[in-house]
Amino acid sequence: MNPPAAPSLSHYLAPLYRFAFLVTGDGGAAARVFDLTIEQAASRFSEFRCPRRAARWLFAEARNHCRRQTVAKNGSKPAAPSPPAALDDAGEDSDDGDENGTGQIAAAFAPLPEPERCALALFYLFLFPSVELAEVLGVRQTELAAMLTRGRTLLRGHPAMAGLLNGADLTSC
Repeated sequence: MNPPAAPSLSHYLAPLYRFAFLVTGDGGAAARVFDLTIEQAASRFSEFRCPRRAARWLFAEARNHCRRQTVAKNGSKPAAPSPPAALDDAGEDSDDGDENGTGQIAAAFAPLPEPERCALALFYLFLFPSVELAEVLGVRQTELAAMLTRGRTLLRGHPAMAGLLNGADLTSC
């Protein structure tokens, strides 16, 4: 019996950048987070045999980098993202992020505290199950539930969030 294949890092390039953009709200900061995370992942990713475990590690690392890169919010709308060239190599679109709603969602996420931004992005947009999400965020499931509830409450009424909070599939954002 063959050992399981190592997960492909290229599968996570676009979601990783989108996550970084949603959490930082800034295209430049998101690109720095993306680059730092990919740099670390290049040497570590092949160690993982389970794709879900690799994804948890990758997004936990990205969150740590986001925390370091988050700039002080000045009340202006976050800039539209300019995805790094590596996304083009992975066969992903390199649009400005607004065509598929990422810019609108990032603007809605901007006023949220960092834990809620991360929890909502990973739970709704990348469909992490709550057990895995709690591991990525380093919290208990009860804390995760409270984060998601607070985030949903703060986002109610924002036009970009209507589909997200009503169960629409926004994983293509």
